[in-house]
Amino acid sequence: LNFLYSAGFYFLPIYLGYTAAKKLGVTPVLGMFMGGILIAPEFVALADAGTSFTVYGIPCSVHNYAQSVLPILLSIWVMHYVEKFFQKHMPDSLNSIFAPFLTMFIMVPISLCLLAPAGAFVGDYISKGLIAFGGVGGFVAVAVIAALWEFLVMSGMHMVLVVTAITVLISGGSEALILSAGSCATWAAWGMALGAFLRLKNKEEKSLSMGYFISAALGGVTEPALYGIGFKYKKSFLGMMIGAALGGAYAGLTHVKVYILGATNFLSFLGYINGGTANMVNGIISMAISLFGSAIAVYFLGFPKNAIDSNKH
Repeated sequence: LNFLYSAGFYFLPIYLGYTAAKKLGVTPVLGMFMGGILIAPEFVALADAGTSFTVYGIPCSVHNYAQSVLPILLSIWVMHYVEKFFQKHMPDSLNSIFAPFLTMFIMVPISLCLLAPAGAFVGDYISKGLIAFGGVGGFVAVAVIAALWEFLVMSGMHMVLVVTAITVLISGGSEALILSAGSCATWAAWGMALGAFLRLKNKEEKSLSMGYFISAALGGVTEPALYGIGFKYKKSFLGMMIGAALGGAYAGLTHVKVYILGATNFLSFLGYINGGTANMVNGIISMAISLFGSAIAVYFLGFPKNAIDSNKH
């Protein structure tokens, strides 16, 4: 099951390279190739070892971009202009060979040395900013992190937050900001799937939405809901954020603390038990608020009228 998960989400840059390329008019195989470059085993090994790396003599900051979103999307966006330039200015007799070659020749240093590290750099500072905000923001900070959490995960920006949370948990025995917010965000993603199930009329869409809900609640896997509903119906993300923020605010107000890193499915309440009955009850309430708050918000705000009307058959 672990390697099945990896096949779906470790290689996410390749899948996104294909879909983003089709959307922007880039040759799809080049988009896939760019995604493969970002997660090539040799490159990941360099990132894990912290080894220095250059492209054409240009020094690059190496990172592990597996399961990330922002680096490949930035790369395909720029690739759109690079490939379009070569296709426009190159004779047809040479286009099929040299346009792809020159596109990748230009894009490899741009992506590896600029765009992909920029995504990681921005994510690092966003995460550090959220951590600093957590020190002064009280329950508002928990609500904000909960609302943004799934987007940070999808873009690979969450690792600084996770490492900080683990450090605090190990040193102090509990953590009251990041892990609580993450739990609320996870349950809000389930709520998005539940709201879609209740709102959509098409039998196939309803069945898929319930499948997303079950896979999240039982397996702790929220990606199907995020990509299957959120990216298809963009307004659903707003509903998810509302639910996560409401649950996060309650968790912050009641000073909910997480004591154990464990399940991300329906058993996630176990992380609150060591804090006593009140902590566990408030933790469960915060997750329930996220779940049902998200479901209600998605039901009423998550879908444009024409999408619902066209979804009735």
